[in-house]
Amino acid sequence: MTAEAATRDAPAASAADAPAVPVAERRRWVDVALYPIVVGLALLLQLMAINGVGFWVSFRAIVVVAVLGIVVSVALRLVIGERDRAGFASFIAMVALIGGDPRLVLVALLLVAILVVEARGLRGRLRVPWPLIGRASRVFALLLCLAIVVQAVQLGAIDVIGRSLTNEPPFRPAPVFAGTDSPTTPDIYVILLDGYARGDALKQVFGVDESGFLGQLQQRGFGVSSRALTNYPNTVQVLMAMFNMRLLPDIPALQPVLAGTNTEAQSAITHDVVMDNPLFDTLHQRGYEIVGISSGFAEVSLREADRYITTGAALNEVEIGLLRRTIFGDVLNTVAPDFASQQARNRITTNFGVLGSLAAERPGHPRFIFDHIPSPHPPWVFNADGSPRTVPDIRQLYADDPAQTGLSEDELKAGYAGAVRDLQTPLLDAIDAIDRSAAVPPVILVFGDHGSWVGALPGDVRLRFLPLLAARVPGKADPLPKDETLVNVFPDLLNPVLGTSFPRVDSAPSSMFKGDNEYDLHQLDDPNGAIVSP
Repeated sequence: MTAEAATRDAPAASAADAPAVPVAERRRWVDVALYPIVVGLALLLQLMAINGVGFWVSFRAIVVVAVLGIVVSVALRLVIGERDRAGFASFIAMVALIGGDPRLVLVALLLVAILVVEARGLRGRLRVPWPLIGRASRVFALLLCLAIVVQAVQLGAIDVIGRSLTNEPPFRPAPVFAGTDSPTTPDIYVILLDGYARGDALKQVFGVDESGFLGQLQQRGFGVSSRALTNYPNTVQVLMAMFNMRLLPDIPALQPVLAGTNTEAQSAITHDVVMDNPLFDTLHQRGYEIVGISSGFAEVSLREADRYITTGAALNEVEIGLLRRTIFGDVLNTVAPDFASQQARNRITTNFGVLGSLAAERPGHPRFIFDHIPSPHPPWVFNADGSPRTVPDIRQLYADDPAQTGLSEDELKAGYAGAVRDLQTPLLDAIDAIDRSAAVPPVILVFGDHGSWVGALPGDVRLRFLPLLAARVPGKADPLPKDETLVNVFPDLLNPVLGTSFPRVDSAPSSMFKGDNEYDLHQLDDPNGAIVSP
């Protein structure tokens, strides 16, 4: 029998014996499921909504998640070889990678291995209804995305994203400065050293002698408020009070947060209160440009300022939050344990360095320049001698207690004290750079918004309310009282300089929160009582 006859007489393969995969494999490899990519972006939207942040501060994270979704979907389409199987696997993979539970990653890896064996090894011999499973997973993904969008709307994320698109660069209209002040009106530099404690608190708790540093400030014309007090324990609370020049219960927009009735994300409301305030309104009326320099903390960054300087590509709060939430934080801890610490070092160094460059500019109008240095707030990434210090676990980056860090109280004190000492020379150098380049002698305010939790909790929490405060106004030796409270800084500092009539808060107590609710505030006894000796 000839080969042709044998072929002609051979029985035809039954439909039951035909593999299910080859039909799908004839599709082009670019035929990938898109819904896993959308799910990844929806999970990021959930993170943005919870944190009350807008589009531009999340832009790099959005790009990374979108690229990750594309890579995962295409890779699994190539490996598995069929769209429904690959789409289902990609959906599970994106939930595992972005959803925040590392255990899901192991489940996703196991599932992918099973699907590869089923699709490639068994060649469709298992009767699994993949078209039905694919449709079901798409429906479930749609429901998940809808639930996230509903939650985001309830948290006010749509309004926050819309405001960020229109009020932040690059789509914000260019500001016009047409004030009535003369060309001799001074620039105002506000330098916030986040968490920098008062000299007597530093000596009592950390053994740091500030006399030499404070003497250097005084030689440069600064008056030091040696008994200064802050009104609140957290940065955003302090800035809301300072920029609005009133205590938190007297700020109307903050009432839902204080009453616990807000539905919008708390941080979205508080960021609006930081940005929309009578201080900035008055400065704008007088022709001032508001300049914000990024600290990496979205809630308190002046992202909607007339000019917002990001100081390079350092990780911001949203990106660090995404890393801490996902398995990528563990990967980073393993392959590059110093990466996040180096990013923090870069930001601190650059934020100091930009001040001299700003002073050298000649914009033709006065400026209010707010530079938030995110130190000695954790992470402590410099030692006292300026050498690098590493926080190797990104999930402990902002931690400063023994339970979270695994460090002893003495080790925590050494970390904070080293960060404090390291800031002193860069600060003095920045002030000198401003003075060398400024066309008009500027007003300069240097302050800590609060002290450290180390030694204060557990301990005497009033130590948290003793901040560094020093100010210089040309021609005035002591522009602020020795016992100044931060809520009154701008009325006392600017009324004599600009002729404004900002009201002081006559009774300005310090208030601490109870439990986990940072806005369940109660008045403290005089924080000066925490100092056991003069």
